[in-house]
Amino acid sequence: MGTEIGGNKAGTFGDFGVFSFHSHKNITTLGEGGMLICKEKKYADIIPLLRHNGHTAWDFERPNYWTPAMGNVDLPELDGKYLMPNNFSLGEVESALGIELLKRIDQINSEKRKRAIYFIDEISSTSSLLKFHRVDTTQHNYHLLVAEVKDGKKDIFMKKMSEEKGIQCVVQYYPLNRYDLYKKLGFGDANIPNTDKFFDNMVSFPFHHYMSDEEFEYMLQATKEVLEEIDN
Repeated sequence: MGTEIGGNKAGTFGDFGVFSFHSHKNITTLGEGGMLICKEKKYADIIPLLRHNGHTAWDFERPNYWTPAMGNVDLPELDGKYLMPNNFSLGEVESALGIELLKRIDQINSEKRKRAIYFIDEISSTSSLLKFHRVDTTQHNYHLLVAEVKDGKKDIFMKKMSEEKGIQCVVQYYPLNRYDLYKKLGFGDANIPNTDKFFDNMVSFPFHHYMSDEEFEYMLQATKEVLEEIDN
């Protein structure tokens, strides 16, 4: 969220845009929820009904606000067809937090991007063992800080970072065809060499926006020290 290409924000290129507010994202709603945006009014009009069990306002003037009831429940209709509603409600507290963070999205993205570029430049100037994707523009918001570990040294790097420095890097994301769920559904075989290569050699650093400067600098120095040990 907040990234852009040619002045167009992510999520505005198609008819719909979907954003996650998972706790790992740059803005969150206490760990859950998301946002759907759309261009056409006919979709915007039915999305609230689809989102919350068909709840909607009455389409006529009421003599009393309590008559016949506080609100109506109806079937959303699109192009002459009825759609079954569901319940994807986001609570008021979560929504309030999300709205406030949304006001700061450009600031948050800028701060994370600045930190990421600083980290990448510092590491790249001392070691070639980690390969980063460096983008110093609004096309990238560094939701994650990810690197490829060369020379098959991912495990030793992560082991030293965790056991010696107390920094738990992670590996994201497991290729879908490797999960038992997809194997049992018949999707276990896949010719995806780039995906396999990336996953088997990638590392993701802790990179929450609320990391203190001290925590961030410690991670940077710890990374340099580990790389110096194994980069030979």
